[in-house]
Amino acid sequence: MPGWRSASHRAFTRPSGTWAGFGAGSACGRSLGVGRPDWLDSMAEALARLGTRHAFLVCGRDGLDEVTLTSATMVREVQGTRITAHEWTAADFGLETCSLDYLRVTSPEQSAAMIRSVLAGKEGPPLRMVLANAAAALLAAERVTSLTEGVALAWGAVQSGRAALVLERLRTGEPAT
Repeated sequence: MPGWRSASHRAFTRPSGTWAGFGAGSACGRSLGVGRPDWLDSMAEALARLGTRHAFLVCGRDGLDEVTLTSATMVREVQGTRITAHEWTAADFGLETCSLDYLRVTSPEQSAAMIRSVLAGKEGPPLRMVLANAAAALLAAERVTSLTEGVALAWGAVQSGRAALVLERLRTGEPAT
């Protein structure tokens, strides 16, 4: 999705070059997209040195810097100083695979429409991708014990309207509850 890679990079860097929010004993529950497979191990080592409690670094074999359902996702799980390599597929989430063609947008308007369709619970590749990425974050946060449980919890947030409410609060600047 155009612009997402650079936007996510800015969200995790500061002028000093350190990762915002990653420090010794940092809170549990990080899922970080990595844009290049050859960066996975060095970034995982950096998080382990910082004493990150629990994080997943993910890089899709299709080139996406997030959990993907179009191919396998390379994963480094960091728990304290321990690093474990995993590879996730759509089956690990209990979801169908999809094609990148269904995820491409060419304008901010198309992107906004896709986001609205996901938050409305419209079945399709964009919703499945969001559910998979939410599941990874929920697993890292130790809110669930499996990726499939994370998908179910995320789907519940979409169905109930809680996910849409979070976006609306971000849009209006209203504090989250």
